Amino acid sequence: MDLKQLRERLYPYAQHITHLAVAHTHFKTTDASTELLDWQIKRAKTQCRFFLNRFNQVLYGAKSKTFQSSHRPLVITTLEGSIAGKSNKNTLHYNFLIGNVPECLTTEELRTVFTHCWSKAGFSTHSIWLEKAGTPEYTEGFINYCTKEAQLGNLETVDWENSQFPKLAP
Repeated sequence: MDLKQLRERLYPYAQHITHLAVAHTHFKTTDASTELLDWQIKRAKTQCRFFLNRFNQVLYGAKSKTFQSSHRPLVITTLEGSIAGKSNKNTLHYNFLIGNVPECLTTEELRTVFTHCWSKAGFSTHSIWLEKAGTPEYTEGFINYCTKEAQLGNLETVDWENSQFPKLAP
């Protein structure tokens, strides 16, 4: 799959995305060896799975385990920062495209839930950004932002293992 195909696979979900988020891990990638970077990516993915399980449960309770196809948020995750650089600010971080959340939640309440679950997964709460999505066109722009590392050759930037596609999404 090339960059164009990757983005075209994600664009149809733009109409279902209601919130956008960026959340950093504590894993520094500056001058990391291949072995260390591989370990950090694996660990970040494991912790992200723990985060999503908590996030699902807080949003939908036990139904998130029983009715996975309908009682889970739409979540598309990309993991960036795995192209090690010279900046001492490089960290592995996740971008989230989120939809199918309970309509009764405000953006501030969702941010509080997100931050709480992120911290329980062992991640820092200092670098979290979450906002309400705009138009589908704006969301497509965020999809482009989320896949910018694919332009540099990392076509595995979408973390398919930690993405969720309930029935309400296409």
